[in-house]
Amino acid sequence: MSTNSSNLIDLPRRSQEEIAELRVYEAMSGAVISGFQKFLQPFQSSPDSTYMLKAMTREDFFPKFHRLANELAQDCCSKLVTIIQSSSRVALVRGTAPSDLAARIRATAFQPLDDILAHYAGVAKKTGVISRNIKTIRDALEQAAASKSPGKKNGEDSRAGTGGSATMEPWATETELGRQEASLLQAQAQAFTRMAQYLKRLNELPGALLSYAADKCYAGEVNYPLQLEQVARIQGEIRGYLTNAMETLARVSTAAKHELELEQASQLANVQLAKADQALERICEGKFEAKLKAEQRFWKGVILALVCLLVFAVGLCAFLFAQR
Repeated sequence: MSTNSSNLIDLPRRSQEEIAELRVYEAMSGAVISGFQKFLQPFQSSPDSTYMLKAMTREDFFPKFHRLANELAQDCCSKLVTIIQSSSRVALVRGTAPSDLAARIRATAFQPLDDILAHYAGVAKKTGVISRNIKTIRDALEQAAASKSPGKKNGEDSRAGTGGSATMEPWATETELGRQEASLLQAQAQAFTRMAQYLKRLNELPGALLSYAADKCYAGEVNYPLQLEQVARIQGEIRGYLTNAMETLARVSTAAKHELELEQASQLANVQLAKADQALERICEGKFEAKLKAEQRFWKGVILALVCLLVFAVGLCAFLFAQR
């Protein structure tokens, strides 16, 4: 484990026991720092990084956050277990099963974060369900619009596949689509709020982790000044990552809302275009029918005139023949 320059300068002045203790504390803080950096790295972005924002506004972003948060807890706990069991002065701690010790660390240090994560999991699941509902309704509306071909009368069923009529599901309406989209905006806002709460509470986690780990290593002989020094080291190392992650989250929240609004506008435009096409088809059909009826009336008049002319000619011939 590498040490910073100030610690290297102080090493010759410390006893071997103090040096060993310092290395344990630095190993603890190093494990926590690496876990935090791994968790926060996917949320690092610049204001103009549109590609990352698009990636984070996809539907899989919400379950991904939940997975990464669980990985953070597992990573920190497993690394601290290794350090504790190799350094603890308490035989009972060294003999504890690693899985049990990791579970105790998480239950103690991560409890406030896991409470937030539990609420977030429900909201994240809700966003997934609503997103699938919206896609289903949009597909049904598009299929219904596409199935209305020229020549169909209002009220006629469209034929689909090899036979039978394609009936419109009662839930596949523009009204229901709007309701689901409003629900998605609300669910996304709740999810982003929970994420922000989680990130803000992360600043308290280093103190809780080092407090538990130091107690298991040294029992009643914890070096509090050294512990506080390493907590400050962790917070200093992750401050920039946390700040950037919070800024990224704010941009993603805005981008997700804007993207849904664009999808709503696009869907509305598609529906209006379909209605305009159908209206144009009806106008064209009306003109075609009017033209056809006019042609039919014209030819009926022509035929009637010809018949009258023929009758007149026959009558005239009969009259002339009678005069002879």
